[in-house]
Amino acid sequence: MILFIIRHGDPVYTPDSLTQKGRLQAEAVAKRLAVHGLDRIFVSPKGRARMTAQPTCDLLGIEPEVEIFMDESRAMDRFNVPTPGGGRTWIMGARRMEMFLPENELPRDRWFEAPVFADRPLVKPGYDALVEESDDFMRRLGFAREGGLYRRIGPDPGRVACFCHAGFGCSWLSHLLYQPPQLFWRSFDINHSSVTVLNFEGEELCAPMCLSLSDNSHLYADRLPLQHNNRVDL
Repeated sequence: MILFIIRHGDPVYTPDSLTQKGRLQAEAVAKRLAVHGLDRIFVSPKGRARMTAQPTCDLLGIEPEVEIFMDESRAMDRFNVPTPGGGRTWIMGARRMEMFLPENELPRDRWFEAPVFADRPLVKPGYDALVEESDDFMRRLGFAREGGLYRRIGPDPGRVACFCHAGFGCSWLSHLLYQPPQLFWRSFDINHSSVTVLNFEGEELCAPMCLSLSDNSHLYADRLPLQHNNRVDL
C-alpha cells in the first residue's frame, strides 16, 4: 500500500472552506495525484478537507469516504493548552521549544511522563484514543498493528489518499512511524495542500517508510506561490 496524507488547502476557518488560493492548490493536488492514480480516497468531515479532496475525486471518478477520526476538532480537544484570553491553542505550537529540553526527551513508551505534559492529563488518553482509531482504520485497510510494524491480514488496498489536517496529521504520523509524539510535534510540520507519502511494503510484515514529507511540488508545477502556511517563502 502507498498511503498519501494530504493537508487541506489554504483555509477559511469561519465558515469552514477554502480561499481562492486554497481552491487552486486543491486543483494542483488533483493533477499531481492523477499521475499514477488512486484506489480509495478518505476525507475528514471538515469542509476544508472535503473541498480540497473534491477536484481529485472528480478527476479520478472516486467517491470520497468520510472518516470521523480524521476530524481536526477531535485532535484539538486532545492536544491543546489554554491561552490567556480564555481560548486554547495547539500544545505542539505553544510548547514546541520546551519539548527540546532534555527532561522532555523520553523514549516512545514513556513519552507521556515528560514534564511538558504534567498539567495536561488529557494528552495521553487523547493520544491513546487516536492510536486506537488509527489501528481500527488500518485494520479495515488490511493491516494489523504489531508493535511498530503492521501485519498484512487482507489484500493490498493499493494507493490510498487521506485528506485531513496539520494538527491531526502530525499526531497520526508519529504513531504510523512509531515515534514519540513530541518528536513530531517539535520538529515537523505539514503545509497547506502538501502531500506526505508512506510506503507499506512487505508480503507479511510491513514497516512503513516515509518517502516524502509535506511535498508541495504540485504548487511549483502550477506556478502557484511556494510558501509555508502563508508565512515562509519556499
